[in-house]
Amino acid sequence: MEMSSRDGYVSTDMHLCTPYTLLKNVRKINLINKTGLLLLFMLGLIPGISLAQNAADSTSIEIQNPLDIVTSDYTISTIKVVGNSSYDDNFIVASSGLTAGKSIKIPGPAIGNAIKRLYQTGLFSDVEIYQTSQNGGQINLEIKVVEQPRLAHYKIEGVKRSERHDLKDRMPLLVGYALTKSNEAQAENTIKRFFAGKGYWGTKVSVEKQIVDTTQNRADVIFHVKKGKRLEIKRIRFYGNNDFSNKTLRHHLKGVKQDAWWRIFSKATFKRDKYEDAKTKLADFYKNHGYRDFYIKSDSVYTYDIGKGDRGIGIDIHLYEGPQYHIRNITWEGNTVYTDKQLSTALDMKKGDVSIIRSSIKICISIRTTMM
Repeated sequence: MEMSSRDGYVSTDMHLCTPYTLLKNVRKINLINKTGLLLLFMLGLIPGISLAQNAADSTSIEIQNPLDIVTSDYTISTIKVVGNSSYDDNFIVASSGLTAGKSIKIPGPAIGNAIKRLYQTGLFSDVEIYQTSQNGGQINLEIKVVEQPRLAHYKIEGVKRSERHDLKDRMPLLVGYALTKSNEAQAENTIKRFFAGKGYWGTKVSVEKQIVDTTQNRADVIFHVKKGKRLEIKRIRFYGNNDFSNKTLRHHLKGVKQDAWWRIFSKATFKRDKYEDAKTKLADFYKNHGYRDFYIKSDSVYTYDIGKGDRGIGIDIHLYEGPQYHIRNITWEGNTVYTDKQLSTALDMKKGDVSIIRSSIKICISIRTTMM
């Protein structure tokens, strides 16, 4: 497609020859009204039609078959950046991947890739690249950006004051920094994880953004929170345990209980901090029984249908027990005040007993303290 211009500007997106691209560029140069846009979209599905403007300012439509378009090589002479106030020109040009002196094909992927890279930074809500002039095989480009607004303040509604205070330290938003889709999504997930950790599952968060300063491009963000239902733990399952039953392990998963019919006065709700502490206590239980190599391979916490439209929480823990260690021999070195028998009696361990490292360390520390 041959490049045409109006007021010295031609959108390089035109070479893509897609209905969306044509619509975008036609809207920018105000060639047709809304009815014409719809017509153009419909006609854009038909090859062999292109868009042009005649001397009488009337509009004719023609879109070429992309297979018939011949690409040409151009060398970028200069790159100008407009629309930016917070970010340096050099940063924007470098982020685009375009550089002065670089050879590109038009039509070709270079311009589209440059626009994509700038969008991927998350710092801009709109990006356009124009050819401002051409001299033989040399072209001058202009990158036009619209920056994302920067955060003025944010509020969290639908939660208690104490919850709002606890969330404040967890939120990834900083006043004065750009509001990107990425950090908004992170903030939403932070709120959902916070309430999931307190046993509220299915929490919903909607985001409202309000521009409060058009001059400095500042915005307030309001997070509307609808806390989910507080579900109970309906099952806890262990995998990889050979020497202890599920019932025994559930008993030693201290602080996390599976719901039972006889739990009338307390709910078996899930809380993340208690769950993490319970896994540590489970590891202590194993190691106190001589399983020095024990570790939790993986675990998952999830919700599932328990019938009649209700849901419950399930916990699956995959573990590695490893071998159970026993004491083979006990020997003492460096003892001058106490005999081997006295030390062995104080240690209260003998050959064949289960190896408990933690108790041994405590005994040794106690002996050393006494000797000093």
